[in-house]
Amino acid sequence: MFKRIFRNKNLAILGVYILMFCSLGFFTMMYQFWPSGYAFIQGTFIFFLLYVRLSNLIGENKPSKKEVRSNMILPYVLITITFISSLFTHSLVAMVLLVSFLWVFLVYFIKDRVRGIDFLLLCGLFGVFLIFYIFDISTGHFNILSSFFRLPWYYLLGIFTVLGFGIVLLVFVFKRKISFTKGRFEDVITGKSSRISKFIEDKLIVPFTIGIVHLPASQFGWINHLFM
Repeated sequence: MFKRIFRNKNLAILGVYILMFCSLGFFTMMYQFWPSGYAFIQGTFIFFLLYVRLSNLIGENKPSKKEVRSNMILPYVLITITFISSLFTHSLVAMVLLVSFLWVFLVYFIKDRVRGIDFLLLCGLFGVFLIFYIFDISTGHFNILSSFFRLPWYYLLGIFTVLGFGIVLLVFVFKRKISFTKGRFEDVITGKSSRISKFIEDKLIVPFTIGIVHLPASQFGWINHLFM
């Protein structure tokens, strides 16, 4: 997966190393409650299948409907089976990942319905979750939703209005940033385009991140030196 995304063998090796040995990766996750780790792996497999399909649909030339349908059945079957299995394994992790995928593909679907057609599959998977929830099949983590929907209707209306407005605003912003052209990523990284974002990254985000990482380490090292 790393090699497909970065197209660089060295970065792929580094990514696998970080996932296996970093405290944020699989190494630590496997010490946790096993269903959550297994459901995460299932969700990662779904992401891989979706990523492969999406990478074939977002080229400069818009794919035809025949090209979109030609490689649809097998990935859809695998994704559906894996998702249902992940619901039985750990429904909360499965739904967190599904909502993440839904958000990404919603933006692509709004931008171009042909390229973002997999958004409809994800909506179908969300429908599968609703069926499981209605019949109380392996969705115990979501029992709190019953209490949530007991709130007064005007509370619910206000919450959904704010959420809806926020989602529409973010989709509009991200939709404008998507363009199916080559070289755009390189232009952003080198500062040829989006110069304001590049300036903020170089002058604010990167120094701030480095400071957060090194300042506590240097302080602990200094204190440790004093008391040794």
